[in-house]
Amino acid sequence: CALPICLRRMLAHRLASPAAHAKTEAIIPQFVGTGGWRVHGKTGSGALPDGRLLGWFVGWADRRGRGVVFARFGAGAGMSDAGGKQMREAMLAEIGALAGV
Repeated sequence: CALPICLRRMLAHRLASPAAHAKTEAIIPQFVGTGGWRVHGKTGSGALPDGRLLGWFVGWADRRGRGVVFARFGAGAGMSDAGGKQMREAMLAEIGALAGV
């Protein structure tokens, strides 16, 4: 399924089974973002055929009963081979402003 739809299903506890939900949630790392947001997500990185590096951080954040689903992607200039980590650090630093603290 499409990424936002899959994440929303998971957050609504509508995966194939309660066991599938528990296993999925247990393996996704959790971080602290600005403004008191708890951020859950997975990073990834790679390279395009032309050699440009890319990275992403996909997940959800919650704070005081409010939740947001996100996907952050970066490519090209300024991206390192740890692009996913770069995207995660940027999201953690900006989540408060992006989600409206």
